Amino acid sequence: MTDVDVVIIGAGIAGLSAAKTIADAGCTFRILEASHRIGGRAYSEPFARGGMFDLGCSYLHEGDTNPLKPVAAALGIELGNGDRFAREEWRLLADGKPRADSDHTEYWDFANDVDHRMHLLGDDITRDTDIGDLMNWDSPVAPLYVHLMAGLNASDVTEQSAVDYMRSGFGRDYPVRGGLGSLIAKWGADIPVTLNCRVSAVDMTGRDVTVTSNQGELRARRVIMTVSTGILAAGDILFTPALPDTVTTAIDHLPCGTLNKIGVALSQGAVPPDADGWHLAWPDHHTGALPADQIASVDIYTGAHPQAVVFAGASFGIHLEKAGAAAMRNYAEDSLISIFGSDIRNAIDGMITTAWHSEPLTLGSYSYARPGGADARRVLQHSVDDRLYFAGEASSIAHYGTAHGAFLSGQDAGQRVAAGIIAKETGVSLQPCHLP
Repeated sequence: MTDVDVVIIGAGIAGLSAAKTIADAGCTFRILEASHRIGGRAYSEPFARGGMFDLGCSYLHEGDTNPLKPVAAALGIELGNGDRFAREEWRLLADGKPRADSDHTEYWDFANDVDHRMHLLGDDITRDTDIGDLMNWDSPVAPLYVHLMAGLNASDVTEQSAVDYMRSGFGRDYPVRGGLGSLIAKWGADIPVTLNCRVSAVDMTGRDVTVTSNQGELRARRVIMTVSTGILAAGDILFTPALPDTVTTAIDHLPCGTLNKIGVALSQGAVPPDADGWHLAWPDHHTGALPADQIASVDIYTGAHPQAVVFAGASFGIHLEKAGAAAMRNYAEDSLISIFGSDIRNAIDGMITTAWHSEPLTLGSYSYARPGGADARRVLQHSVDDRLYFAGEASSIAHYGTAHGAFLSGQDAGQRVAAGIIAKETGVSLQPCHLP
């Protein structure tokens, strides 16, 4: 006997979006979440003395068209400056002092040259290569580019598909006052979710799909799977029959990368209001290659509950995570000293560190495509036997690695599932929208 029309596995943004879409279509569902909370990789945690830090996604990217922007407005949630990452807003520093205009020019000439080389590849996957293959590694600013791309893509430039990167959307990046995780928690609060419910198996050998978890079995007509590619690749969920080779290959081509962050609470008035924004700092005096721990990329927020967010992505972020929270805190402190000088130590009111590489419910932060693997995202947009559907940022071609990519993919999967159920019951075929 069928328990519900749809079981949704995961109550992150994709799962919540799918649930709302399915509910609007009049279908029944259960959403199973392994964690004690909803939101998935969107999670805001409070500092001891006030203010919220986003451990996961923290910006509404492609802000002019982001579908979560009107959601925030409807909930009365304020957004910050969406132009904070604009080229002219960057602050490049050496030993706490602004760098010369020539340093800005040198960096952007380098970045623009790599972009040009990526554009020349076009959208031809057969010509794809890793971004590192298109770089001049002898340039003194190459380590800066490597650092920043690791933070952006959660992967090293030697692992990231150039074609996949150029397919992604660009635009304004709005921080969310009070935390993007808090926004998602408020938006999804009306959705019934079964928490602390870890799914271990999905069996499609019967008439219905049977989902097994630590809380028992559920039978449904359709299943929407929203867990990360890290969890799928690890085999934490047993599929019977096994997933098709095309799907397992797609998952292998889309690893879940790592972007770790250190949130630093600062005392009121510790930094001037005009320090609000994006900072990139590295020393003038070093010998040989510029070490990764000598580069600092930091987003500073002033006003009420000032904080700094220090970024460490890909292999460097994994290295810090494995070294432990103390190493991460030391790196954050050194990063702030490189911007404000040693007196900033006295203004630090607390820190929160992340550990996304080893996070057991995701095994990473968000997906990237290996060279030649960008088309794998399209594979995850198709169902298995019209009963198992995938959703999440990894299935979005233009919006992967983003909150709104997860939102749109869940909406798309929900529409397709509901349309299939309604068509089977009524004979009326609906035409759902499809995710770009």
